[in-house]
Amino acid sequence: MRYILHNGLSCSWVATDNCPLLQQGVKRLFGLIILFTCLSSIHSQSLDIAELKIDTNYLKLGQQTVLKFSVTCNKDRKPVIPDWKEILKDKLEIISLGNADTVSLTDSQIKIRQELVVAKFNEDTSVIDSLVVPLYKKRDTLFIPCNDLTIYPIPENVDMSKDFRDIKSPEDIPYSWQEILPYILLFVAVIVLGLLTWLMVVLIKKYRKKKAPIIIAEEPKVIIPADTIALEKLNRLKTEEKWFTTDSKTYITELTDILREYIFNRWEFDARESTSEEILAADFILKVDHIHLQNLKDILSTADFVKFAKANTSTDENKSMLDKAFKFVETTALPPGEDQGVDNNRVNNE
Repeated sequence: MRYILHNGLSCSWVATDNCPLLQQGVKRLFGLIILFTCLSSIHSQSLDIAELKIDTNYLKLGQQTVLKFSVTCNKDRKPVIPDWKEILKDKLEIISLGNADTVSLTDSQIKIRQELVVAKFNEDTSVIDSLVVPLYKKRDTLFIPCNDLTIYPIPENVDMSKDFRDIKSPEDIPYSWQEILPYILLFVAVIVLGLLTWLMVVLIKKYRKKKAPIIIAEEPKVIIPADTIALEKLNRLKTEEKWFTTDSKTYITELTDILREYIFNRWEFDARESTSEEILAADFILKVDHIHLQNLKDILSTADFVKFAKANTSTDENKSMLDKAFKFVETTALPPGEDQGVDNNRVNNE
């Protein structure tokens, strides 16, 4: 018996007929090689599996079912997903094709799964066979066969004695979220865009709108003559009989305040903050008759005497000073028609 021995690139025949021990060793070596090859083949087949399943093998015309494809292999190999349109041509109609997803089974083994929704529209028995899945690696490719699958049609029993009926309407397929979501997002985007546009228009109109000027109607000015105001206040003193009092200082102060206000309104000289000497030395005094001026001097001198000397005046003196005040205002008042007077608003404020 002769065996071939490899030594690098050279080989040679070895005759073992004359060497029983060598013959026995060579037999054992070849047996181990054959056993290792068989175990490797079984191990490889146990790791690399392609499988094809279907929910039911019996379908009515137009009935849908799910076709499930899976490949189990080592992580270092890359399986090729079959071209289902070509494989199922003239056999089954693809309604929807799902994406292939990968699941890790162990540290070194993965499983690729894919589902297809198919329907049968012919009355022939469909057989999916001879499906081989390539598993690519860096320098070699392993081809693993997939199991065969047979789909049988379920014939419809047609009663020819009955009237013909209309064709059944297409079967409604529920929409998935992946199909509805783009329309929902588009609808929401249109609403948001519309709201933003409306808000911008409102803001632009608000800022561009010119505010109408607010016109406040002024109350008509009523000019009250200075003598009218003074005589009204003097008559109030007379009516209330304030001259009939023992508090000479309060009475005299109120009387002289009326006259000081009258001088300010009549000649625009601020007699309210001036002393008696300053008033009698003012320019407007030159325009007052000597007789009427004497009444003013008597009142002012008596007022100073009461304020600073703390003297008291009698009732007759109080009444006499009130009469002199009336005469001074009446005799120095402007004739009717002159524009000298006091604004009604200022009188109300005072």
